[in-house]
Amino acid sequence: LRPLRPRYYSIASSPLVNPDTIDIALTIVVYSTLRGAVRKGLCSHYLLQLHREASTGTPRTVPIFPLKAPDFRLPPDTSRPMILVGAGTGVSPFRGFLQHRWWQRTNNPRTHVGDIW
Repeated sequence: LRPLRPRYYSIASSPLVNPDTIDIALTIVVYSTLRGAVRKGLCSHYLLQLHREASTGTPRTVPIFPLKAPDFRLPPDTSRPMILVGAGTGVSPFRGFLQHRWWQRTNNPRTHVGDIW
């Protein structure tokens, strides 16, 4: 068997909200082959199983290797309006961006947050 290739997920949370954990958004992959066999996504079902174990009081950790994306970030000026376009990324990073701005506004009521579309 060939080694499994890494699965890449976008982080869907802000480190300001909870610096010790990350959230990801994913789809649980399940499909049927033309012959009727049910196939499940290897990684999505592994993560689903970990989530189920954690909800019963058995938290588990998953090793990660974050990749930096220095050009994919919020503008430092919180008052600047933003148009969020998820071409290829899905909604995950934008969920994190919204959490980040929410935290900034909640923890400093004088912070003006620009419109976000």
